[in-house]
Amino acid sequence: MARARRTIVAALAAGLVLAACGEDTTDELDVAAGWSVELVREDLDQPTQLALHADGERVLVAELSGEEGAGTGRVRDLGEGGTADLPLVLLEDLVVPTGLVAVDEATLLVQEGRDLVRWDLAAAGGPSRSVLVGDLPWNGRSQGTLTLLDDGRVLHSSTHEGTEPDLVPGSGAVYATPVDGTGAPELVAVGFKVPYAHAIGTDGRLWVTDIGDGRVDGQQVLEELHVFEGVDTTSPATGGWPLCTGRNRPVVEYGASQRACTDLPQPAAVFPPRSTPTGLAVTGDGRVLVSLFTTTTVRGGVVEVAPDGTVTDVVRGLETPQDLLPLPDGSFLLTTHLGGMLYRLTPP
Repeated sequence: MARARRTIVAALAAGLVLAACGEDTTDELDVAAGWSVELVREDLDQPTQLALHADGERVLVAELSGEEGAGTGRVRDLGEGGTADLPLVLLEDLVVPTGLVAVDEATLLVQEGRDLVRWDLAAAGGPSRSVLVGDLPWNGRSQGTLTLLDDGRVLHSSTHEGTEPDLVPGSGAVYATPVDGTGAPELVAVGFKVPYAHAIGTDGRLWVTDIGDGRVDGQQVLEELHVFEGVDTTSPATGGWPLCTGRNRPVVEYGASQRACTDLPQPAAVFPPRSTPTGLAVTGDGRVLVSLFTTTTVRGGVVEVAPDGTVTDVVRGLETPQDLLPLPDGSFLLTTHLGGMLYRLTPP
């Protein structure tokens, strides 16, 4: 277990500010007026998803902790607010743990490569592993985050597999699966390339980010944020891929026509090609934040999406911002994947 370094909390003023340490020590962060940013810790090891412990106070994090696919991933307990001096390793030797949620005091769900896994931390002899859903289609890299539903199910994703437009069945989709293993996964939404992050608003609407990661018709595709009326497995929603992309532009090389895309709901927002929306947070007051792993200026940031689809910057200049976790006090925790930072963002 890596020894936790000194926790640094550096309040950053609005406007152009200087981060306190790590990879961001020499780079200015551009912070929107009224927002504040604090660096909570700098010892994370390729973090993916954050999660609140069942007690609502301790912060958990999944980490790759090595080369992608090397089987060196882990889950750590960072303590209350993420500030523990010596984080506790809960699970280790995981393969590409990109998704994490806490079901209760003793149960974690982890998305490990193709498998959605249930871990019983209180099992005799140490943590016990059982696969809820195995062999999901995926692109060989990452599968996305997890979202716990109030009805005892969890949302999880499958990324694209195969050669577009002839994808492996079940690719590019969002599913809902009972966390206790009593039922099969049910399709919630389909028609994505890489449906990475999702969240449920207080109004019940389902939000999903889609990483485009490629070119069609000679152009880099836009990254997307979709919103649907809710989690409805009787009539799954669609993001339109591979026939439609961006703001419902038909993909001519896959044989699509404008008619095929006209009746689809428009994405809630679009982002520049290769911006890679890996983190998503939707709050009780309707605030929607998205972390963009990279931007057109290489370094990434966090943006806020207004109800009309307008995208405004919250923070720019971060190194590979990965995941966003809303906290009960209205602030957000944010990780940077390569920088290994944990920040707290506080809105006006």
